[in-house]
Amino acid sequence: LIRSLRDSNVPKFLPEDIPLFQGILSDLFPGIDLPNVDYVALSEAIRETLVSMKLQPVPALITKVVQLYETMNVRHGVMLVGPTGCGKTTCFKALAGAGGTN
Repeated sequence: LIRSLRDSNVPKFLPEDIPLFQGILSDLFPGIDLPNVDYVALSEAIRETLVSMKLQPVPALITKVVQLYETMNVRHGVMLVGPTGCGKTTCFKALAGAGGTN
């Protein structure tokens, strides 16, 4: 439950809001420490896909692709929204190329 709450909400937050949300979760579920999921293999596949797309595999983009993967795992439908040129298509194509959309 906690992981689902985290995985479906964190991608929507600004970086400065994430510690606040984590504080709320720790207040709601005291004493439960949820470790971060290790996506080493997925991150490496995303990195390779970005390089093959002739893009720089910057950590922020890899994080966003992993967040999209996590969101797709807990939601039935996902819509990427944002201004033109913000990376919506790149994010989805990187995830698809890394094999994370199965």
